[in-house]
Amino acid sequence: IIFVREVMRTNLVVLSPARDASDWSPVHQLDRMAQRLFPVVDDAGAFLGLVTAKDVPQFLTERSAGGNPSTLNRHPVVASPDEPLRVVVNRMAEHGVTRLPVVAPDNPAQLVGMISLRDLLHARARNLTEERHRERTLRVRFLEREPRPL
Repeated sequence: IIFVREVMRTNLVVLSPARDASDWSPVHQLDRMAQRLFPVVDDAGAFLGLVTAKDVPQFLTERSAGGNPSTLNRHPVVASPDEPLRVVVNRMAEHGVTRLPVVAPDNPAQLVGMISLRDLLHARARNLTEERHRERTLRVRFLEREPRPL
């Protein structure tokens, strides 16, 4: 069994609703970034929701205008670091998503990482490699005795 905490990513770019578009310089680099889902956290670090990469410019524009961003998903499907990957992949399939924020089990406002379908596939590939290694058969050859002369 592999758990979310073993494969989740913790090096993330996050957005803050307190900043405006001019404070976030990488907007023009979104096409080159590997991250496609951006957590939004407040100044205290509380997880507020998610914004997709394509919606980041609109999110920042709406925030700088002082509005309530329509692009912010305030109730995303989440994962817990203590869950087995099998449970998470089923949740992804059930909701039709390929990335989930990982939140602390005792505090859903505490973002601890992100997990994607790619992370799950890498973990499964690693698991299959380990299984193949364990299943290798040991070839044994017995030393034969020489026949005794009569």
